[in-house]
Amino acid sequence: MALVGARFDHQIGVTTGHAARPDIQPIEDRQMAFATDITPRPGFFGRLAALRDGMARRRARAQAYARTYDELQSLSERELADLGISRAMIRDIAERAAREA
Repeated sequence: MALVGARFDHQIGVTTGHAARPDIQPIEDRQMAFATDITPRPGFFGRLAALRDGMARRRARAQAYARTYDELQSLSERELADLGISRAMIRDIAERAAREA
């Protein structure tokens, strides 16, 4: 019989240390609790789906950038001025449109 914080001598039946305290139980009488932190990892098909989704997002962003850039580039200086846009701003506007896609 093992006691926490105490030593029990089986030969002479003497307990030393904390065994005299009633709040300390032998190890055999205690219920052990444990917790695990298991995060499920996606399998092969899950990773494949994530790859496909990522490629679709990148494609949509690239299309939004190209569409916005091409449309703004096709406008005349007067039409851009009416919109409050200069030619130098077209790339930034297209990048913003791609981020929001």
